[in-house]
Amino acid sequence: MLSTQETKTNLIADAKDIEQDLINMSASAATIQACYILVAMSRGTHEIKQHCLTSGCNKHQYSTRSKARKKENRIHADSI
Repeated sequence: MLSTQETKTNLIADAKDIEQDLINMSASAATIQACYILVAMSRGTHEIKQHCLTSGCNKHQYSTRSKARKKENRIHADSI
């Protein structure tokens, strides 16, 4: 039979092992999430490029949308 001190030591060691496992799982989850984000971003970029190449999207249209967005942002900023 283990002494109280040995039992405490074993429990502490087990807790440290569990803590390290959780840290490793968290790091793995963060890596997986980053990969999903990169894949989503690359797909989005590809889809945007494809849309612009096939829909007659041009510099003038982009410029007009950009100006409208800037104006909308200024209006929003003024109301804050």
